[in-house]
Amino acid sequence: MFAFVNANVIDGTGAALRKHQRVLVDQDRILAVGSRIGIPEGTRIIDIDGKYLMPGTVGRACASGRSSKRRPGGQRRVPEL
Repeated sequence: MFAFVNANVIDGTGAALRKHQRVLVDQDRILAVGSRIGIPEGTRIIDIDGKYLMPGTVGRACASGRSSKRRPGGQRRVPEL
């Protein structure tokens, strides 16, 4: 599990940009987004210092600078950062 902190989140719905957010990710799923969400002990924290995240891009090239890898069956997984 890992958490992006200090993220600017664009949710793709047309809502306003959400600044200074935390995005909690487990495997290939976003579990929670918010400025005050708790981060479980032992979670790897990645401070992205005001960079932008959009749903569907976590684990892809624009989130980590690397392309994601496919699991058997074609599922994507979040790359090691």
